[in-house]
Amino acid sequence: MDNAIKFTDEGFIDFSVFLEDVNRDEAEIFFMVKDSGIGMGSNILDRIFDGFYQGDMSFTKKYSGLGLGLYIAKNFAKKLNGRIWVNSIENEGSAFFFKLKLKIG
Repeated sequence: MDNAIKFTDEGFIDFSVFLEDVNRDEAEIFFMVKDSGIGMGSNILDRIFDGFYQGDMSFTKKYSGLGLGLYIAKNFAKKLNGRIWVNSIENEGSAFFFKLKLKIG
């Protein structure tokens, strides 16, 4: 959510949460953050979840940050047996997805 706010000067930011595949033992929760921000090209998408990665130098100068947020999110998802991924088009926006399966009870 922080990156959506940081990289979207105008347009929209949507946050959605859905329950999927609910049964008596477990439920799958699906989170989505979608924005109309600056988006990312494939050269950035290939490394976006790497630690300390900040895209190109123009990102570092304009937006700052350590490049750890998405790396931490990826490892958090992994520890919870979930997954995180992104779809993005440069200059059009990004959509980040997080899926998590939880035990009920």
